[in-house]
Amino acid sequence: MAAVAASGGGGKVLQVLVGTHSTQVSHAASWAATNLTKSITVSSGSNVLVLINQLCYSGHSSRGDLRIKRDTTVLRTYNGAHLHEASDFFNFQTTFSTAYLDESLSAGTYNYKTEGYESQGDFRTQGYLNTTSTITLIELSV
Repeated sequence: MAAVAASGGGGKVLQVLVGTHSTQVSHAASWAATNLTKSITVSSGSNVLVLINQLCYSGHSSRGDLRIKRDTTVLRTYNGAHLHEASDFFNFQTTFSTAYLDESLSAGTYNYKTEGYESQGDFRTQGYLNTTSTITLIELSV
């Protein structure tokens, strides 16, 4: 990935880190870790672009919610990130993809992760047959 500078010298890519997880996690009616996580150490004032590709899997008539956290802070919640409303008994797998820009961080190390919540039926992350979810952290200069 090439660094691209905006006018004034900001916007450069300082580092790119990727975390993966491939073991299926079943979720219940409470927020719990998907085990997709990655830490990054940033400079003062940096932004972190968080890219998520979370595999989701369910039986029929299921709904799962996802959220992104930085350490203990919830950055964004996606209600209905995975929705399978069919009345059949076929299993269903999707990939939930999103981007989130975490801005103006102080210098330090931050842990980013996703959590899942089964709001209806049978909701799992990382899917079927050891599929892999990814979290990519890109530190950007300001």
